[in-house]
Amino acid sequence: MRGLAVITCLIFAILCVGFLPENEMGEGEWNVRWYDLNKLTLEYETLLGTETWPAGNFSYNWKTGVLYEKRVNYVGFIATSSLHFDGGKYKFRAYADDSISVRLDEKEILNTTKAKGWAEVEIEIPKGLHILEVRYKETCCSARVSFSFSQNRTGLEENTSSESHDFLKIVIVLLIIVAVVAAVFIFKKVFIK
Repeated sequence: MRGLAVITCLIFAILCVGFLPENEMGEGEWNVRWYDLNKLTLEYETLLGTETWPAGNFSYNWKTGVLYEKRVNYVGFIATSSLHFDGGKYKFRAYADDSISVRLDEKEILNTTKAKGWAEVEIEIPKGLHILEVRYKETCCSARVSFSFSQNRTGLEENTSSESHDFLKIVIVLLIIVAVVAAVFIFKKVFIK
């Protein structure tokens, strides 16, 4: 009887883990290196410091404020992340005041400036681990950067509604609660007399 209880608890645990949503992009945080920019060539010069940003999309609007280490103008960053892609078509979008460049496995896939506005590209990415790099430069005055990417699962314009994701999360949490309650009940019934 105890063996049956242990097997039942293991089955519940496996089912619960199987229903958890997988993070399609992996856990890759952004490793961000901030630099001074050369005022003539606009090339990255002195490394100012580093920081870590959460994985995924990002958007920052510093307006005319400090970007990093008291720097307002002629400053930029190179953000890199190792991400696991499921394979398929992915859409990348970017905007910058003043400029942004996006590279996938050292190949530029997107480039835009404030004058050009938002840029967007959809590309086929093979399944596996890839290096994503975002290069941002701020030369003068107001500063803003936005970067996002997502998998286009349908081949159509992606639905940005999160209602279906929220419902799925609720269902998953309820299933986990039911599984835990059932496992505790079985454990008490078998092991505690």
